[in-house]
Amino acid sequence: MKHHIIANSLLFLTLTACNLDKIKDSNVQRLTAEKNVKELIDNYIRQPPTFGTDQAAEALGNLGDKQAVDPLITVLNTPVNPSASSPETKTHVAAAIALGKLKDTRAIKPLVANVKHPNIAIPSVSFA
Repeated sequence: MKHHIIANSLLFLTLTACNLDKIKDSNVQRLTAEKNVKELIDNYIRQPPTFGTDQAAEALGNLGDKQAVDPLITVLNTPVNPSASSPETKTHVAAAIALGKLKDTRAIKPLVANVKHPNIAIPSVSFA
């Protein structure tokens, strides 16, 4: 129960404090509309973070397909550039939020490990 409260609080704070890019990647929008999870993973999540990678991670959480869990966990296990505005940081935040939405137990350890991450913008989400 304690983890659930922490998760909800961090998710809320992250969503309100983290203003993900207002400009949307049209390819991510198209793949999301098509519910093309495989291409979102292959074209964005498995590539070095750039414009649209955080949007792809967010889309994967919203689509709810469990095949995104392992690639998103890989994102969380990747070192982050300490710059708060870096694509890596934005992608980590979006991946953590997406994993919380996917509610898969495989994500618990990687999410909990991010609680002590030096960049406080990266949330930890756990499951009830």
